[in-house]
Amino acid sequence: MKKPIPMGISENEFTFSSKTPWTIEGTFPTGNIQKIFVRVNQNKESNKITTTIHDSGNDILKNLYEVIGYYYKLGFEKQPEELELGKLKLTLWNSVEEIIETRDYDGVCPISVCFCDLDHSSCDGTCIEIDWKYSSKVQELKDPFPEPSTSL
Repeated sequence: MKKPIPMGISENEFTFSSKTPWTIEGTFPTGNIQKIFVRVNQNKESNKITTTIHDSGNDILKNLYEVIGYYYKLGFEKQPEELELGKLKLTLWNSVEEIIETRDYDGVCPISVCFCDLDHSSCDGTCIEIDWKYSSKVQELKDPFPEPSTSL
């Protein structure tokens, strides 16, 4: 049985925000990326997703940095078609932390990383934008207004 999560707190102890209702998690050759809250932009024509993550120095992003480093290093050694690719899952949440939509992506690897704000004197963390390339996507929509159950 899944343990209840208090309103406003995720499993990672991040504050749930209406500005960042998506989470990302993934499986890659270097390991798994734990659930992280992100902002998402998707370019359907180019099979690319852009995620924006706020890093406040938490250990949660350690695996994400390992994945980025793995592909960065391999980018100098192998052609893109030779890379071992991963899987990524995006989940859209509503304001009461119920799942609205999930998107599963196969054949995923990061193709660019931008550390947007490295001035740690003016803020607690940095903003990281990651462009992910994928080969296929499966989308599952949940009904945000399900019919009430009539059985007693």
